[in-house]
Amino acid sequence: MRKFLTILMFFVLIIFISVIVSLLFLRLNLKESLLDGLIGSFIGAGVVLLAVWIAWKELDEIKNTNSADFIHRLKKNDFFNEKTRNLITIIDLDALKFVENDNMQYFEIIEEKLKDFPGEIVNQLTQKKFYTIYEIDDLLLGHFEDIGLLEQKGILDTEMVYEEFSWYIETVYENCEIKKYIEWSRKDKEDEGIYDKLEYIYYKCKSFGKCKREKK
Repeated sequence: MRKFLTILMFFVLIIFISVIVSLLFLRLNLKESLLDGLIGSFIGAGVVLLAVWIAWKELDEIKNTNSADFIHRLKKNDFFNEKTRNLITIIDLDALKFVENDNMQYFEIIEEKLKDFPGEIVNQLTQKKFYTIYEIDDLLLGHFEDIGLLEQKGILDTEMVYEEFSWYIETVYENCEIKKYIEWSRKDKEDEGIYDKLEYIYYKCKSFGKCKREKK
């Protein structure tokens, strides 16, 4: 949007200058052929501005279509499945613990946090007692990293990402055990950028949500 506004302001400035020069030449009674040339330039600038606007709108529509298609495929094929739903629920209930041993790191379900739920729900959520760090990445964090990268590059629309994924991103990123794992992943200096796109899209969603609420 900023690029379009910059282009728009540039062409508006050109048109404004053309009008001022045309009026000046009229005042000086210059030749009609010269005035016709200036008017032609004025019309040409207007046509170029219209073409730029049309091209921008088409690119914006293509971006929105690509964003919607990617989000639809992600939700349908990779994100909204039983494994991910169970894991999101466990995280939301603070029933996941990051375990760090000398040579092994993994996540463990804290069944005590689920004791007030019906047995059928508990059985569903505890089909797996443990998750490897690779499963956490494959099921959740990796998807959010991809979303953050694509949004940062302008491929995904910010509003679509916010509407479809902000709750999941915020729930996961704000979880204390997930933060412990991210901190552990970044303990070596060369790994400080791990999950930086997840961090980026988390703060982008928070900022977008705040602005949206303030506009109401």
